[in-house]
Amino acid sequence: MNLFGLHPFQQANSGLNAMSQERSLRRLSAGARTLGAAMLFSVVVTYPMAVLGVVSGLFQISENIGHDSVGPRPMLSIAVPPIDIAKSHPEIFQSVSLNENTSFDNKAILRNILAQRIALRSDFAPPDLSFYIQDGKVNFSTDAHYATSEPNCVGKTLDFEIAASTSLGLRGYIFDTSKGCVAFQVGEYDTSYYAVTFDPDRMLTAYAIPGKGRIEVFDENHIKIHEIKGINASAVEFDPDGALWMVGWRESDAWDKASLFKFDLVTGKSEAFLAGQLADGRGIAFNDDQIAVADTFHHRVLIIDQATNAPKLEMTGFSYPNGLSFAENGDLLIADEHHHAVRRFSSKSWQEVWRSPNLQLLSPGSVEEINFGKFAGNLLISDTDGGRIIVVDPKTWTIQHEISNLNGAVDATAVFDPKNRAVPSEPEKYSLRSVDGNVTIASLSLAAVAIHDFPTEQRLVLKTDRKWRNGQR
Repeated sequence: MNLFGLHPFQQANSGLNAMSQERSLRRLSAGARTLGAAMLFSVVVTYPMAVLGVVSGLFQISENIGHDSVGPRPMLSIAVPPIDIAKSHPEIFQSVSLNENTSFDNKAILRNILAQRIALRSDFAPPDLSFYIQDGKVNFSTDAHYATSEPNCVGKTLDFEIAASTSLGLRGYIFDTSKGCVAFQVGEYDTSYYAVTFDPDRMLTAYAIPGKGRIEVFDENHIKIHEIKGINASAVEFDPDGALWMVGWRESDAWDKASLFKFDLVTGKSEAFLAGQLADGRGIAFNDDQIAVADTFHHRVLIIDQATNAPKLEMTGFSYPNGLSFAENGDLLIADEHHHAVRRFSSKSWQEVWRSPNLQLLSPGSVEEINFGKFAGNLLISDTDGGRIIVVDPKTWTIQHEISNLNGAVDATAVFDPKNRAVPSEPEKYSLRSVDGNVTIASLSLAAVAIHDFPTEQRLVLKTDRKWRNGQR
C-alpha cells in the first residue's frame, strides 16, 4: 500500500489534522546507527495475571540494552528475481510506454485487473489506484482514506478464527465465520492497527498500534490484560516460549532507525537486536533455530541465527517485503508488496519455488500457511490494497473464504481453538513426557486437549515432529 505525503507513523503521531492528509508509506531516506544505552517500556496490566506471574497494576521497566550483537553485514547475500507487472500482463498494459511522462487511464486499468481477478464477491472493488512509472516499471498507489467499514464474510465456514489488523480501517478484528463474521473488534477514531499475532499456548492476541506508541494484548475472552507503551511497533510476533518480539523504535528515535526487540510479558525484561538497522519492518517469523525479519523499507529479508542473534543471510531484490512466515515444511513465505505477489522460497536453497498468480493480489500485507484442520495447506493472505483477506488453495488458486470490504487489512493470522488445532490425516501415535514418564495417546487432537486442560505450570510437553508455525502448533 503506497500513499503520498507523510510517513504513516509521522502522520499518526501528529494528530487528526495530519491523518486527513494523503501520505507516503515509505518515501524517506533510511540509515543505520547504534541504539542508545537505555530502553524504557511501561506496561499497564488491566486484568489479574496470576497464571502468568504478573502483578496487576502499573509499573515501569527500565533495562540497559546497549549491546548490539550484529556484525557489519550478514554472512551471505542472495538477490531474488524482481517481478514486472506490466510484462506479466501485456494484455492490461499493452499500450503503456515505460517513461516518466506516461499518462494512465487508471479506472480502465483497474477494471481490467478486476476482470481477471478471482473473487467470491464480484460486487466489491478495492480503492481507486493511481498508476505511475518508477525505475522503468509500472507501479500504483492508493490514497489514505481513514474510515471504519462493515466487513463481509463469504465462502466456506472455517474451523478457525482469524485475527486481523487494519491500518486505514482503524480497527483490530477477530473474525469467526461459524458465527457470522465479526466476533470482536477494538479501536478508536485515530488508532491504526499495523500488526497482529496470536500465541496458541497461552491464547493471547497482541495488536500493534505504532501511531500511539503501544501494543495491546488480549486474552481468549477478548479482555485486555497488557498495554505495552514506549515502543512504536510495525511488526509483532510471539515466539514458542511466549516472548513477544517486535520491530519498532522508541519514541525518541526515528522510524527508519528501528530495532528488533524481545519483550517478556512475565518478567517485563526486554532486549534489543539489530540496533537502529531496520526501517518499517513488517514481518517476523520463527523456525527451529532461526528468525526471519522483513526489513521492509530496505527491500530485504534477514535470516537470523537465534544462537547468536546475528544475521546469517540477507535476501534482497524485493519491493517492500511485508509479512512473512514459515510453512510446515520449512519453506519461507513472503508477501512482496510492490511486486503484488506472495512468494515461496525453499529454506534449503533459498530459491523461489512458487509464487501467486499474476495480479491476483494487490499489495499483499501478510501470508501464512494453515497447518491444521479442514483447510490444512491453504494460505491465509491479507490482500491489503485488494480490500480483503482470503483463505486460498495455492495449487488451484481456489478461494475457500473471503472477508471483503476491509480498509487497509495489513496483517492476518489464524486463531485455532486447542481442540481443533490438529486433525491427523492418518492415525498416528504421539508421546507426552511428564514427570511420571511417557504416556502414549492416539491423536494429536487429544494431545492438544490434554495440554490445554492442564494448569499452565503443570502442562505436559508434546513431543512430535511438528515445528512452531505461525502461531499454530
